[in-house]
Amino acid sequence: LNWAVGDFRGARDAALRAIQLAVEKGDTKQADKAKDNFCYWVGEVWLENEIHVDPNDKDRAFQDCEDLVSRNPDNAGFRDTLAFLKIVFGSDKEIEDGRRTIRDIFDKATQDQQRLARVFFIRHESIALRRLKSRLEEMSDARR
Repeated sequence: LNWAVGDFRGARDAALRAIQLAVEKGDTKQADKAKDNFCYWVGEVWLENEIHVDPNDKDRAFQDCEDLVSRNPDNAGFRDTLAFLKIVFGSDKEIEDGRRTIRDIFDKATQDQQRLARVFFIRHESIALRRLKSRLEEMSDARR
């Protein structure tokens, strides 16, 4: 709710509190879900308005997400979130790595998973292509 009304700090604090509570309860599954939500939120907020993302939150999102994927390598949701972070924040190489990952997730989705996978694939692919195009335009402008 905080995020929807533009209260980015409140949304951040609520997400981190959810992680903390789940960890305190020893509920690894809920903690992992809350971490994944926080990581995705960091990428979304950056896309909307870069000034709202603390560099420490960005670093934490990458660390948490890489940990989630290393412990759950077959979890398509965690892999998608890490790919999304790479697409949003990464170098050209990382953006391409993110694109490969989202393509792999989409290609391996079951028929039941295809509808949701398609939504995320199309959205993330379009963000990746926009970022790559923007970077090419910046390089072209710099050469002039």
